[in-house]
Order: sequence, then C-alpha cells, then structure tokens
Amino acid sequence: MLESDEVNLTAYRAALKNLGAMIRAGDLDGAKATVMIGPLHNAGRTSRAGIDSHIACSIKLGHDLRDENSTAYSQAFWLLLSCMVAALVVSGGLGLQLYRLITSGLNNIQQTLQHVRQSMDLTHTAKVERMDEIGRTATAFNALLARVAEVVGEIRGSAGSVSDDTQGEFRRVCQIRLPLIQTRFFRPISFVDRYSGEAQQA
Repeated sequence: MLESDEVNLTAYRAALKNLGAMIRAGDLDGAKATVMIGPLHNAGRTSRAGIDSHIACSIKLGHDLRDENSTAYSQAFWLLLSCMVAALVVSGGLGLQLYRLITSGLNNIQQTLQHVRQSMDLTHTAKVERMDEIGRTATAFNALLARVAEVVGEIRGSAGSVSDDTQGEFRRVCQIRLPLIQTRFFRPISFVDRYSGEAQQA
C-alpha cells in the first residue's frame, strides 16, 4: 500500500510539473484542462483515493488492535479473578485444617489435664501425634507428669521408710521402758494391798 501511494504521489508531482510548464508557456487553456479533467486531476484523485484507503486501513488496524486489547484484558481479568478465588479457597482450606490440628492437640492436652486432676493418675499421658509446637508441648507435659510421678514415688518410699523406722523405735522404747513402768507403778500397788490385808486380819 505504501508503494502504491508513492507511485501515485510521483505521478501527481509529474502532473504538477507539467502544469507549471504549461503556465510558464502561456497555455492557460491546456493548464485549465489539465487541472479539470487532465492528468493532474486524475493523479490527484488517485492519490487522494490511495491516501483515504491508507487512512481507512490504519483506522481498521486501530479498531482491531483495540478489540484484541479488550479481549486480552477480559481474559487476563477473569484469569486473575479465578486465581484469586482459587487462592482464597486453598488458603481457607489450609487455615481450617490448621485450626483443626491446633484445636485437636490443645483439646488432647486439656483432656489429659482434667483426667489427671480428677483421678490423680500420673501415669496417664497426652497423645503425641506429630512433633510440632503442640507435639513438643505434649511431650514436655508428659515428661513433667513422669517427673512428678517419680517424685511422688520417692516421697512415698521415704514416708514408708520413716514409718517403719518410727515403729521400730517405738517398739524398742516400749521394750526398754515398759519394765520400768511396771516396776514403779504396779509393785507399790501390790505392796499396799498386801499390808491392807494383814491389817484386816489383825
């Protein structure tokens, strides 16, 4: 199209050049005929038609480009919207799963605490399903229960040994002191009874 426009402009310049030559030669009638119905008129119409066609083609290309841009914008918009919705759905699912995991772990620890508080069963431990923050907390709690049970066992053992030692000491003291008590309290009573009986006989 550009080549045809260039050819038409070249012909139009040649017709203008011939028109100028006619005017300089004094051939006004020929110049007028050239302008009205001659080569200059035809070259002008051809050039104008080529330029109009070129402009129309440029306008059509602009409209086509605008339509393509609109289509691409719509596709990009809906694709982005779909990605956002998918991301929200995935994030919501992951958040719900995380909430359930955290809640189940904390409920497990809470139930274990309530069971230990009510039954005083220090052997009951919390379940450790995975080694995350909740799992490490449950592991530390189980270790604490094991240590408390160990300390309680040691205290019971110490109390039992102290009780046995106390009972043994009590028996030893009774074995030593009981004869003295009998000597001091029971013999004088027998002596008094004996003399009271003799006095009654006299």
